[in-house]
Amino acid sequence: MSDRQGSGSADGTHVPRSRVWVGDRVVAEDVAGPETADLLHHEADACAWAVVDPSDHERIGGVIDKFGLDEWVRRDLLGHDHHPEPDRLAALGPERAAGRPQVKYEEFGDVRLVITAATELPEQPRGRDALDVRRVAMVITPRLLLVVAGPEDADELGRHLVAAQSRLGPGGTERAAQAVLHGLSSGYFTVVQAIEDAGDELADALFDLQPLSREEKGTAFRLRRTVTELRRVTVPMREVVEGLGQSSAEEPGSISRSWNLLIEHQTSVSAAADDLRDSLGALFDTSLAFDDSRMNEVMKKLTGWAAIVAVPTLVSGFAGMNVPFWGNGHATGFYVYLAIMAVACVSLYVVFKRLEWI
Repeated sequence: MSDRQGSGSADGTHVPRSRVWVGDRVVAEDVAGPETADLLHHEADACAWAVVDPSDHERIGGVIDKFGLDEWVRRDLLGHDHHPEPDRLAALGPERAAGRPQVKYEEFGDVRLVITAATELPEQPRGRDALDVRRVAMVITPRLLLVVAGPEDADELGRHLVAAQSRLGPGGTERAAQAVLHGLSSGYFTVVQAIEDAGDELADALFDLQPLSREEKGTAFRLRRTVTELRRVTVPMREVVEGLGQSSAEEPGSISRSWNLLIEHQTSVSAAADDLRDSLGALFDTSLAFDDSRMNEVMKKLTGWAAIVAVPTLVSGFAGMNVPFWGNGHATGFYVYLAIMAVACVSLYVVFKRLEWI
């Protein structure tokens, strides 16, 4: 992507990748990093945001160098795919070394670093990954918001920033950061809603008082795994938003209220994810209860028929002993024992049928 190139959405609408503004006036769009710095230098009241690809090392490095951030910040911004040496990965810990975005928030003076993630349900699950989780990083300074996101999320985040332009004037980069976080949080809600809809379909299947099929159990397991992966983002993200809100406590009242709304929004997402985990667990438990009930019914039928079959086996075994007794070797004895077996089997059948064992 060229520094001067924005992007186009699916409907052909131009989506800028950077913007410089003063109050309600947009000064420039899709400008290169050095030009952005020049505009901020010449316009004392100007602010800017930029959405850059993780591969844009020059622009990211320029921001890091300008604000005196360390190498670890560079690594967080670029993601671990850019430094896969085993010894360095070992120092990052197993979760970060595995490539999962580590959601976190740090402050370096008046510069704030946010590492979070965008989430999306894939149309077709790939391997063990039930949820697409993509790194999104932000560097928030008093006059510049730098968002590092891959091409899958850059356009969507750009649209959120453009849509929030009317609120950016009085709020500056604080409002811009809120717009990005609101867009990410909306993505979490979209995932939650999709999981809820899928869970409702599984619940409807249980209303027939039948356990889930093998395919439905596989779907329920994938949904539960998806919720687990979603919670790895939403739970720490709530703490990140709270940290941002606390760091902005001295900002104008409207900005503080916006952070509080974002905290409430993120708390709702986390609570919804927890509720989904519980409801999917209840689906599993209910299905297992139906499985147990059906197994009990099968065992009762097998027990009833085994008892019925045991009667002729018992009578014929008794009559077949090599001991002289009444009816032995005569047709009369055969018919008598045959009648005994028939009466006993029919009686047991009637009793078990009334008890609903067969």
